[in-house]
Amino acid sequence: MNPSSSGVNRFLYSLVKVVSRCLLTPLMGIRVKPNAQIRRLNGPFLVVANHVNLLDPLFAAYAVGSRTIRFVAGEEVFRNGIAHKFARSMGLILRPQMRPDFSSTRDIIRAIRGDEVVLVFPEGQRSLNGEGWPLQDNLGVLIQKLNVPVVALKINGGYLSWPRWSKSWIRPGRIEIESRILFQDREPGDTSVENIMGAIAEAIYTDDNAWQRGRAKPVRFLSFAPAGGLQNICHRCPKCKRPMTMVGRRDQLICESCEYRARLLADGRFSDCEFENPAEWTRWQMSFALSEPNDFGEIVCRADRRTKDGDREDMGEGRLVVRESELIWESVEPTGKETKKVRERFSLPKQGVRAAYGKFFDLYQPRNDRTWTITPQDGRAVMFVLETIERQLSKLSDSSASSDGEASGSV
Repeated sequence: MNPSSSGVNRFLYSLVKVVSRCLLTPLMGIRVKPNAQIRRLNGPFLVVANHVNLLDPLFAAYAVGSRTIRFVAGEEVFRNGIAHKFARSMGLILRPQMRPDFSSTRDIIRAIRGDEVVLVFPEGQRSLNGEGWPLQDNLGVLIQKLNVPVVALKINGGYLSWPRWSKSWIRPGRIEIESRILFQDREPGDTSVENIMGAIAEAIYTDDNAWQRGRAKPVRFLSFAPAGGLQNICHRCPKCKRPMTMVGRRDQLICESCEYRARLLADGRFSDCEFENPAEWTRWQMSFALSEPNDFGEIVCRADRRTKDGDREDMGEGRLVVRESELIWESVEPTGKETKKVRERFSLPKQGVRAAYGKFFDLYQPRNDRTWTITPQDGRAVMFVLETIERQLSKLSDSSASSDGEASGSV
């Protein structure tokens, strides 16, 4: 049974909300800017928010007030065991990532028609470097169809308080949450999808690095090892240009090849570095990948594959190669039920990749409706693979545009 169909355990919801707020408000320096208009909303409404922190659903609950929120979340996080039971009790609406999905959309419509409040993260995944992701295209159509009030939340400081790449837990500092009514009741139905998405993008976009620059005194986010795990996104050395050579040690990123060093401060900025912050570093890495010869080669990794029902099969150790228009994974030796080496081809994913930076990434195979989890031997390879995929997609797009131009010119 989908946990979203079993309702919300109101007692557990209230307990989690009250206890977490008592603990997290002083620890993380949470500041919620009150909005009386939102607290007076009686009927159903949709909440949209930027996604920067694993605790964002709790932050949204604090901002909305006494109303119970149904959260839309990735089903992979709550697939088994205690997490699945917790999802059932909290009434989460689970959405599969990468696969075609209609059930979560149906559950959102059912919840809104039942006078409930639903929270959606339009970006679909947490921020990588403090800046926002592009929004999911199909959300505007759903909002237009629901035609109910839309509340926008903007969470500042959430990324810096718990970076996606970090090896440590919460970094005490400051989180500021603002809210406003983006669309009143019946307004979305009279608004174009393009204008709906434009309004949401403007309302929820955040950049924690710019937020820090705009403060008279930047917030310090406390951590014993602020750079721990940062090599999982900032892996290429800006001095020797070699990939997967950076390693995080306490507050420093150090190149294992040329010993280049950069120090990460408690406010999220670098000192003694040509980049101001990790966002600038990752943008440079991407521009380097797009402009320089491909130095990817192949990576050693383990893989497993699972069906949409969650049945998992260990595929053992193998090698991953990125070709011009596809990825190829080949096992080192026969594993599991196979009698020969497995060779699997994947089209380059154009809709993004679910990844735990420094750990693994998922690839969806529509041919047999299976999801493959690729776990590199070197966790820094996750970011390197995703950059290479973007590089190949960009080359294919440029090639297609060039071909279209030649065709139109010859008519």
